[in-house]
Order: sequence, then C-alpha cells, then structure tokens
Amino acid sequence: MVEQEQNYLTPEMLSQIGKEGEETIWPEPLDKSSLRRFIQATRDDNPLYYDEEYAKSTKYGSIIAPPFYFHRSFPSPLGVVEDAEKEEMRHRGLVDTPGFAKQVNAGSEIEWFGQIRIGDTLTGKTVVSNIEQKEGKSGPMIIITSDRIIKNQDGKLIAIVTSKSLRRQAEGTSLF
Repeated sequence: MVEQEQNYLTPEMLSQIGKEGEETIWPEPLDKSSLRRFIQATRDDNPLYYDEEYAKSTKYGSIIAPPFYFHRSFPSPLGVVEDAEKEEMRHRGLVDTPGFAKQVNAGSEIEWFGQIRIGDTLTGKTVVSNIEQKEGKSGPMIIITSDRIIKNQDGKLIAIVTSKSLRRQAEGTSLF
C-alpha cells in the first residue's frame, strides 16, 4: 500500500499566488561614489563601470553598473507578515508558512532588459508566482517562487528576478 503524502499547503498559503508586494524604491539614485565603492568591494576591474572615456566608446555610451548592483539595497521584496508564527519569519514576505520556519534561498534567475546608469533610481515589485509542496530526504518542504520586476525612474524594465525560497519544518514542529 502506498502512503499518501500529507498536504501542508493551506488555502491561506495558496491564496497568496498572484499577490504583489509593495513597490520598493532604491534609497537614492546611483552615483559615481556608490558605484566606485561597490566595484572596489567586489574587485571588478571592468572599465565600463568606472572609466567615462572607455564607456563612451562602447555600445552603452556611458558608465553602467555591474549586473548585480541592484541587489545591494532593496528592502524585503514581499513586505512583512505581521502575524507570522515566529518572529524571525516576519521579514520573509507575504507567505506565512506555519510549521515551516526554516528558510533557505533555493536560487534565482535573472532576465535582463536594460542597464543601470548613473542617476537611475530603481523600483521593484514582487509577485508570488507559485507555491508548491515537495517531499525531500528530510521530509516535506514548501517552495515559494516569486518574480521581482525591476524598473528605472522612467518605467523602463531593467530586469525580472525569479527567486525560489525553500521552507522546511523546524525540528519538533508540526502544522497539526
């Protein structure tokens, strides 16, 4: 006899699919000083990121930021769960997963549409695109997929970041 897998996905969890988090805005426009500190910290010596004369001679026509620069300062993409089961889960977004308090970043994919330039201010809005349950070696897990849409101050699409968050049961916890 095959044991049937217990379904931990509640209607409340599934109702979050398609929900958007609040739009978040970069704290300040990209400036040369911030960009310089970032490329020094990451040891990225591509002249496209700091040499104006070189950058002007490229297809970009001006200095641009490295691809992962936008990750530096966005606040939590999905807002705060005010009544989350555990305090440490409050910052993890719209989807509360009672009984699944351990969270692991399960990876991200980025689709690029534009460049970040000096003076740009970015906005981001995240949408929960899928919630699923899978069985792992150590038990059930919930996988939340979300898409963060990044635009500049002119509304031009810069990137879509698809991220997965894997949540596992904490030892000694159960949904029921």
